[in-house]
Amino acid sequence: MPRYCFDIRHGEILTEDRVGKVLSGIKDAQRQAQYELGEMLRRVSGSAIHNIMTIEVKDDAGKCLFRAKLVFEIESLS
Repeated sequence: MPRYCFDIRHGEILTEDRVGKVLSGIKDAQRQAQYELGEMLRRVSGSAIHNIMTIEVKDDAGKCLFRAKLVFEIESLS
């Protein structure tokens, strides 16, 4: 089974995944990236009004397979 690395970018900060996760395939890697973005959103400070969170998923060789991005924004309507 293939190993996927999930590098996390939050603003200008990049955290590289040097361990990765062994998953059954690309669909599982996409689901894992979606789950991780949800967890990142839960940890965002309550005072944040704009955040862009990105996960770049790479294979064992370091090739970027896809990028998952979450944009969170609070927009005042008054």
